[in-house]
Amino acid sequence: MTTATAPKKKGEEKSKAKHEEEREAQLDKAARLVPGIKAAHKALVDALESSLEKAIEAGKHLAAAKNLVGHGGWHDWLKNNCGFSLRTASNYLRVYKRRDELPKRDDDSYRRAIQRLRRDPATQPNKCGTRPRSSIERARLERPITRYKINAKVDALRPLLEALGIKVKEPKA
Repeated sequence: MTTATAPKKKGEEKSKAKHEEEREAQLDKAARLVPGIKAAHKALVDALESSLEKAIEAGKHLAAAKNLVGHGGWHDWLKNNCGFSLRTASNYLRVYKRRDELPKRDDDSYRRAIQRLRRDPATQPNKCGTRPRSSIERARLERPITRYKINAKVDALRPLLEALGIKVKEPKA
């Protein structure tokens, strides 16, 4: 079944032309906003790029405050005085303490520095909360073997540990 379409009326053609005219006016107004958009974007990029210096400065002040407050009251002091999370404070402290490991600060932002420091496997704590080791004392290794009821002796584990780059230190005689 076919349906006939109604012929266009003169008013509809004018309304289409009017619509085009309004559209052009809107595009002109939007084009006038471009310099402001670009200026705001440039200011934001500049602020992000200089953010690492500000984060290092915040970390410096936090490190001094943490030394004065002491470990026991640090979380409460931070919560009551700073208005940001412990994680943010930890990040500031991290970039401050490890600032010499970061590339030229002009070329890096705070966000990229934090990502870089988190990705570095040599600085990542393992599941036990300690940094990876290149050696371990025999007595220190025997404790978790006994605790977790591992059916193996240190000497049997030595080849595995050496393959992982961990040297077992014998006690001094």
